[in-house]
Amino acid sequence: MKLLKHKNLLIVLFLQIILSSQAVLAQDYLFKIIAASGKCTVQKSGKSDWEKIKTGARLMTGDVIKLNDGDYAGLVSNNGKSLELKKAGSYNAESLVKMLASGKSNIQKFTEYVLTASVNKKSSDNMKTLGAVVRGKAEQIETLFPKMTHLMSYTIEAKWFPESSQSSYLFKIVNEQDRAVFMKETRDTSFKVDLSGFNLEKEGKYKWVVESLSKQASCSDSNYFSLYPDNRTNQIKDSLAELQKGLEEGSALDRLVKIAFFQGNNLNYDIINEYEEILKLAPGVEEYADAYVAFLLENGMTKKAEVLLKKTK
Repeated sequence: MKLLKHKNLLIVLFLQIILSSQAVLAQDYLFKIIAASGKCTVQKSGKSDWEKIKTGARLMTGDVIKLNDGDYAGLVSNNGKSLELKKAGSYNAESLVKMLASGKSNIQKFTEYVLTASVNKKSSDNMKTLGAVVRGKAEQIETLFPKMTHLMSYTIEAKWFPESSQSSYLFKIVNEQDRAVFMKETRDTSFKVDLSGFNLEKEGKYKWVVESLSKQASCSDSNYFSLYPDNRTNQIKDSLAELQKGLEEGSALDRLVKIAFFQGNNLNYDIINEYEEILKLAPGVEEYADAYVAFLLENGMTKKAEVLLKKTK
């Protein structure tokens, strides 16, 4: 008799596990949270309490997300389409699916980068990296240009931070044989240059440096660049044009998609502008600022990273 009761109890437990599993499977994954700011909260299906949204969390069928005035949430759907929420209100996950624009590009292949860029970068980690880099950069002129990038355009703008208000500089472009291709004195802290007149070799590795004419032995790190051949440039531009058909110019999340595309093509110079636009479109979103700082540190732009970190503290 005891054995029979024991068997019955096991059967009941087994059925409960199956029913519980079926309930979980019935909840389809609809969105993943990429970024959020403010006091966004979520009410999970079947629960009465509200909890703060966590970046990287999933929205399932039956879940409800709530935004207050000034809140922001960036989402990617299970089929790789982006959605931004900026208007206060409550939204159930199923209604969000209906809000997805039919013409939106499928960004599935970029989703992994978008998640990595926005979720895994933390201010504390960036601060540690910054401290280590700064100690090795004393007495250097800090630049705002990637340490290595390919270019699609012949026009670039080299930027650096001022040594002092009275300083003057020598801007130089140097080839692989360490011979100067171009030199110019300036008192500005930026220099726009058209590379088309220098007969540069495609895929050749060039660098630019800026030296102080006011302070002896003070100069910048070398910033390297390479021009893509015309056929490669045309391929990239065609692919970008196709991608942009389904992206919204005013969407910070869609610009993160462009960054993923640029990164895949080693176009680090173009990434800077995209991050700057993201911070304008979605100010105060920590995930986006942290991703930008991490990019700056990875590409040798320490001073700009330091300025951003101070703003986000």
